[in-house]
Amino acid sequence: MCAETYRPLIEKLHATRKLGFTATPYRSDCYTAAQDEEGHIQRAFSWFGEVLVHIPWREVEAAGLIARIGRARIDVNLTPEFRAAYAMSAASQKQYLAALNPAKLNALVALCAMHGPFNHGGIVFVTHLVVATVVQRCLTRCLGEGWAVLSGGSAHGEDETHSAVQNAGLVKQFNDGQLRGLVCTNVAAGAMDIPDCCFAVDLDTDGGRANMAQRLGRVARTQRVHAKPNEHPGAILARRLGKQKEAWYYDLVTRDTEDESTARRRHAFFASEGYGEEIPMSADSLVGRVAGEGVALPYVALGSQMVLLKEVLQYNALKGVCAGANAAASKAKLPFSAEVQRLQLARDKTPSAVMKDKYASAIRRAKGEQRQAAERARAVRRKTIDSAAINEGALEIFRALRLRTEVLEEAGLMQVAFAPSDDEVD
Repeated sequence: MCAETYRPLIEKLHATRKLGFTATPYRSDCYTAAQDEEGHIQRAFSWFGEVLVHIPWREVEAAGLIARIGRARIDVNLTPEFRAAYAMSAASQKQYLAALNPAKLNALVALCAMHGPFNHGGIVFVTHLVVATVVQRCLTRCLGEGWAVLSGGSAHGEDETHSAVQNAGLVKQFNDGQLRGLVCTNVAAGAMDIPDCCFAVDLDTDGGRANMAQRLGRVARTQRVHAKPNEHPGAILARRLGKQKEAWYYDLVTRDTEDESTARRRHAFFASEGYGEEIPMSADSLVGRVAGEGVALPYVALGSQMVLLKEVLQYNALKGVCAGANAAASKAKLPFSAEVQRLQLARDKTPSAVMKDKYASAIRRAKGEQRQAAERARAVRRKTIDSAAINEGALEIFRALRLRTEVLEEAGLMQVAFAPSDDEVD
């Protein structure tokens, strides 16, 4: 009711009494870091009236109305190379390095792999599109297909900009068991109805109360159990608790980075809702356990870590490169898209059932060719990004790392080994 769309209407309502209810009393436009939860709620809703009751989520859980939620925190160190790059970077690049720290990504894959045998669906929450792109790619490579990105945009232009309709389709696939997990940015984290989500991982997010309430709400859904006629309150409580879902919320934190301050703010939110306890988990034990079970981890070898570091350091400078690659990819897909549209139009116009069937078969073939063309275009685009010339800032960082020649060669960084002469600079 605080939204600009609704507030004027509510303010003009003439009534003896007005009573408001909300499941998410935190609003990002009213949040200040210095406020406690009650101060925040009073500021958000004081225009309407006094806040009479605020029920912590832990009490709602005890009533069996949301899932039983366990919290765990996994702290990881920056790898030596990422630590050096972090020290030499600034602004958003530091956030990318902390989020895409190889040790953090290995722990993420281990967490998701741990839930795999139980057929648990999960969500990885991120803020930045480049993080979402890398996370989805690494989970797919290590754990198999079934991971999709929910966002309002796309990093590197590697995917179409997501619409609300496309995101709703992905949520439906998740609920239908066709997807193993979702990688969600803040744009997509709100208002998703995903009752079967059993775990969430906070990989790269802010500490705002409004966003935290939305993220916790995604994993807190449990089966609705309604009271029967004349059922005793104790009986309905027992039935609710018997069918209550168990869920986990993991906080992945890179030590000695901004991750730690945002994690403290997230913890303050959890504590205010009754979830102050936090189980510490060892990243080394977690990674060692799943590695011993044969799960491939994405960034064990130094060469693969340097390929990732190159992508992170290049991200802000890749817009021009990607624009050309995207234009070429769109041009390659255009004939196939046009053919699908032509066949669909012909199918809709023909009155013959036999011809409709023939067109339907042709459309399926054309869509298959369209998907193959899209995959080829995506591979070309990826190659273009990987082979892009390294910007001077990234070159300076890689030269400071003094990597072995074989590592540079594996990562496609041989130009780093040869600093330009004065004549070349001139």
